[in-house]
Amino acid sequence: MIEAVGVGFGSLLRPLLPLLVVVGGVQAASAGWNAGAVVTMRLLAMLLLADLVSMTTTMSALMEVLAPVLHLLRPLGVNPRKMALAVALVLRFVPVVMTRWRAREEAWKARTHRRIPLRLVAAFVADILQLADRVAEALDARGFDRSAADRRLPPL
Repeated sequence: MIEAVGVGFGSLLRPLLPLLVVVGGVQAASAGWNAGAVVTMRLLAMLLLADLVSMTTTMSALMEVLAPVLHLLRPLGVNPRKMALAVALVLRFVPVVMTRWRAREEAWKARTHRRIPLRLVAAFVADILQLADRVAEALDARGFDRSAADRRLPPL
């Protein structure tokens, strides 16, 4: 049990199992069992460390660390501040999106044991697009500068 967040270690690994099995299986089939085990353990370590960073680091602190690193991409036309924000938002919202999907999936499984229909996936995508729209509005309200091309997009 991880005391700080009240979550068992197994519940952290459960969503990763399909990914680890597929990647490990492909590596084991193509390069042998040892290579499959090594790649699976490396991937697991990276995912758990990324999860630890996202649980213990604020978004502003993460952006402060990423901006100087991403400054190296400025000659390629990349705005380091915007890229740091994009990376921070992805790291922040992947768990949110996964939690929302799990809630829908559990509700569906509670009602029926049939396969998840496409309309449930479509409703989930619509929900996530609404979330993205609300995040964009919040960024606009806080003065985040979007390009003129982004402002011409119709609302969802």
